[in-house]
Amino acid sequence: MNDTTKLLVVIIILGFQHFFSTRNNKYFGAILPLGYTLVMTWLFINNQFDKPLAFILYLLLGLAFLLSGWKAGRNKYQKDRKNELNKMKTKDI
Repeated sequence: MNDTTKLLVVIIILGFQHFFSTRNNKYFGAILPLGYTLVMTWLFINNQFDKPLAFILYLLLGLAFLLSGWKAGRNKYQKDRKNELNKMKTKDI
């Protein structure tokens, strides 16, 4: 894979993470971080990483991006929900 393809894959994955994180069920946002952890652990067990430090850094960096996306998505969902409730309250008055 060339660099452009890798970047496109990362952008698509982060887009899916944002989509899953903004759903009503908060656990949908856990799908990709859990999957990423499982795949990275499987790669480490099958000796795809030369050094354990590389595995740890890739794992932590990827999880940092996915979990921050999950948090941002949940915050956006809560904000949108609160705005919708405020609109409903103002129409009732």
